[in-house]
Amino acid sequence: MNRHNYESTSLVKFRKENTRKINKLFSKILWFSNIIGIFLLVFSLIGFFDTSIKYCVCVEVITLLFSILQALSTKYFTNQRYVMFQGIILLSTLVGFISINQTVGVYISYALVSFISCMYLEQKVTLFAVFYSYFCMAIPLFFRGMNLYQGKDIYNMVFTYYIPTLLGYTLEFSFVFLFAKAISKQFSITIGQIREKTDKISKIQDKLITAFADTAEMNDPTTGTHVKRTSEYVKLISNQLVKNNCYKEILDKDTIRLYSKAAPLHDIGKFCIPNNLLTKPGKYTKEEFEEMKKHAKGGYELIVKEFFGLEEEKFVSVASKMAYSHHERWDGTGYPRGLAGQEIPLCARIMAAADVLDALLSERQYKPAFTLEETFQIFEDSRNKHFESCIVDAVLDSKSEIEKIIAISK
Repeated sequence: MNRHNYESTSLVKFRKENTRKINKLFSKILWFSNIIGIFLLVFSLIGFFDTSIKYCVCVEVITLLFSILQALSTKYFTNQRYVMFQGIILLSTLVGFISINQTVGVYISYALVSFISCMYLEQKVTLFAVFYSYFCMAIPLFFRGMNLYQGKDIYNMVFTYYIPTLLGYTLEFSFVFLFAKAISKQFSITIGQIREKTDKISKIQDKLITAFADTAEMNDPTTGTHVKRTSEYVKLISNQLVKNNCYKEILDKDTIRLYSKAAPLHDIGKFCIPNNLLTKPGKYTKEEFEEMKKHAKGGYELIVKEFFGLEEEKFVSVASKMAYSHHERWDGTGYPRGLAGQEIPLCARIMAAADVLDALLSERQYKPAFTLEETFQIFEDSRNKHFESCIVDAVLDSKSEIEKIIAISK
């Protein structure tokens, strides 16, 4: 199951932001570790440490390369999960490399990455960091033994130094493992609780939005369950556009979900229209139609005013654009602003098609419901006039799915 199917958008955003934030922390630690090579070099030159200049330079070069790589990745890579694992590997490898020399004691530094990784709030990531840190401790420990025995009597070194020392560190690492696992498990439980609560809040918000839209539609007896069906049509047309290789770079799963969620608010501006005008059974006069047109701008202003701060900025942006521009036409003859072509936001162009599709297929006081064939012919005749050509194709290619929606709504 795709994680976006069960996690709310806000929680996904939180995870992404947290991952980026901890990646920046890894980057800062790697930059700060550049002082280690300089520190070793300076104290070796004055005779305080018995460390080769070659080793000091190697430490500084590797540290500098690692810090540059992590900084560039954190800043420019879009996949921050890749950067996360890269940071864990780079810092653990650096700790292991530095600890090869006898001058630098390993001590608790080998567990540094394990504990920092707990801040990612993902148990599997922490366990990966623990095991990789253990590997980065075990290998340098062997080379420390080789240095200690000056490369001689390797058999004796393994059994008298390496294995006993490794067992000691393994015992300590067991405590690190259990401690890190306990911390990350607690974080996972907390995140799970947050996910459960945010999912409930998201469902409540969705129901409130639909109820809010339904309230507006109650003043207009011709619409019925219009808002629910148009939401389904928006989702259907968006998915079909992707199948037809149209706007694939824009219409990812999250965006389509957002469009569908925002669609019920497209006619919310009817709150601003007098009730006697909404309930009028006959044709509007020219003056009445001009008054009716105001619901587009009124809906935009209402959404921006009432939903700002309650919903994510992206939702408010999409919903307000749908409300404002769903009566614009591809050829520029629509209202309220006479936008044309790509000037009309994509979400509003899709909303317009869904709105007209449902209006044609539904019975109104002033007309019977059109057949699907008649509706499709109207869309074909409206190609590059009312609707963009690829959106017309998306509607025509969705016949079987549209029939299912019609059947369910009867």
